[in-house]
Amino acid sequence: MPTKKVWKHINLERLNRTIAWRREVHEEVKVDGVRARYSGARTVCPVCGGEDTEELAVIFSLPYRECRNCGHAFCGVAVDPDYIAEIYSGETNYLREYADMDMYLRRVEEIAEPKVAYVASLCGDRRGLWVDVGCGCGHTLYAAKQHGWSTLGIEPGFAAMETLNGLGIEIIDAFVDESNASALIRNPDVLSFFGVLEHLEDPGAILRAVSGAITPETKVVIQVPRHPSLSSFCCVCMPDITVRHMIPPQHLHIFSEESLGIILGEAGLEIEHVWTFGQDFYELLSCVSMPNDIETSRWPRSLMGCVNDVQRVLDEHGLSDNMIVTATKRRDG
Repeated sequence: MPTKKVWKHINLERLNRTIAWRREVHEEVKVDGVRARYSGARTVCPVCGGEDTEELAVIFSLPYRECRNCGHAFCGVAVDPDYIAEIYSGETNYLREYADMDMYLRRVEEIAEPKVAYVASLCGDRRGLWVDVGCGCGHTLYAAKQHGWSTLGIEPGFAAMETLNGLGIEIIDAFVDESNASALIRNPDVLSFFGVLEHLEDPGAILRAVSGAITPETKVVIQVPRHPSLSSFCCVCMPDITVRHMIPPQHLHIFSEESLGIILGEAGLEIEHVWTFGQDFYELLSCVSMPNDIETSRWPRSLMGCVNDVQRVLDEHGLSDNMIVTATKRRDG
């Protein structure tokens, strides 16, 4: 049985997660959702193949469905992959933040460092090469370097490469698939996918592709949005103001622990550790504040001060909106 951990402290005030920020991001993701090109409904679970699914929410006119067999939540339409590529080739609110070094280092400290420290605790004294697929702005790799790993990031068409190379973060412009996995992965000690699988039409394909390029000693680390969670419920209840979690056509999948285990198993990987945590209580407060135009600065200080304590309780009750799993390749896989 996998070992389990719950909760992670985070100071979202330091990351400027204000109501004004939410409005800006909401407009960006709404444009993506409204303009999405798709072909036909998807009612069968893309993970387990179960036909017993039901509509969960309709967000930006696109439906999400939930599988009653494995608990997987998924976008109920097939999205044009070329349109997905268009979304990620443009500048976004997230990518603009890499240019602000103060904010970059805050994101490293609040988001990446605890995750890298967690992986380090599972690796003992062993260090080597950490490859981060879909590395984005390189926060994880920056933190990994501080912990003694050599690093390599893989990200298609990323505009910040020159800046990040200046920080000693090497990034390859590529999309990993079965044709190039063996050449790109380079037998890492750690292979990570933070916030990658939920964006892909077939999230298992990339895991099957890289499985042949790693050894049983490689630690595979995956972070995905989690369902069920309080954040999922917020999206169901307030679909018109969502800015994260269920944001079609970007997040095509919201994983249950069971559905992620199925995908990993089909790639010859087995889960060793599960860490569940979230931003659910902060999300609930933000959703309540946004339509009433109440900025976070007007929240009672005692309310802001209890965010992490309440989140711990939610995590302990299985309502986290994020999870990280570590897995290794089966020796018979």
